[in-house]
Amino acid sequence: MTIFTRLKAKWMKYSPSSWWGDPLDVRCFLANELKEIHGEKVLDMGCNIGVILSEVPSDNDRYGIDINEEFINIAK
Repeated sequence: MTIFTRLKAKWMKYSPSSWWGDPLDVRCFLANELKEIHGEKVLDMGCNIGVILSEVPSDNDRYGIDINEEFINIAK
């Protein structure tokens, strides 16, 4: 499964109205790069439903903030 397919599937499952993008979407590049981070603290400001944070390896401390409380509840 490509990174694009995986990210889109997560967005479509939890918040289809907030999905936008294509395989060249910068979120795909970002998620791919974040897989290489280990043992760090990662903050996603404007995390939406937490899809990008879900791609960060679990050996990191992951934090997400968003203005939309509904998105935060989904992200948890």
